[in-house]
Amino acid sequence: MNAIKRHWYKAVVSILVLAIIGVISAQFVKARSILPVIERAPDFTLTSSATGQNIHFSDSTHKVRLVTFFYTTCPDECPLTSFKMSQVMAELQKKNNAAANVLFMSITFDPTHDTLQVLNDYGAKFHADPSNWMFLRGTNDQIQQVLDGFGLPPIEKNTDNGTYTHALKTYLIDGNGNVRKTYGLGEDMNVQEITADIQHLYNS
Repeated sequence: MNAIKRHWYKAVVSILVLAIIGVISAQFVKARSILPVIERAPDFTLTSSATGQNIHFSDSTHKVRLVTFFYTTCPDECPLTSFKMSQVMAELQKKNNAAANVLFMSITFDPTHDTLQVLNDYGAKFHADPSNWMFLRGTNDQIQQVLDGFGLPPIEKNTDNGTYTHALKTYLIDGNGNVRKTYGLGEDMNVQEITADIQHLYNS
């Protein structure tokens, strides 16, 4: 009788283990199918305005990251993009401290004007918390390497008014460094959509 009980116990445990593995696998497949891997995000090193120290993109592995590009004197798209990102962060902070596992990175492509202090002042306008929202700068060559790494077209400065002509994107990157979705800037950013996508990656 004891031998039979042991046999059934092992069988039940095996079935439960297989069921758990099946559920986990199904969730993984579902996550990949909803937000499939687009490409590998480039690794890069830039300077954080909050600390003045170099940060490596790979240091934030395991966090869901939202990466965008801007310049502080931008008259339209950039401030609206930052405002939309602040709204997304506010939504995440309401949802079981999800913001602690998310990192926003705003990278200036005008490092000549956008000094560390200028970036800090800009971030303060949007109530950015340096623990989950970094404003980054580097040399022109470093910034170009990041843009090239994301496959973005060249940025051109308009000499008549000092603005920039660009076709940039915002990137949603998972904890393994994979780009899972891209968004536009400013008006093309939907706060509810981005929040839901981040939560999906965070919970998957």
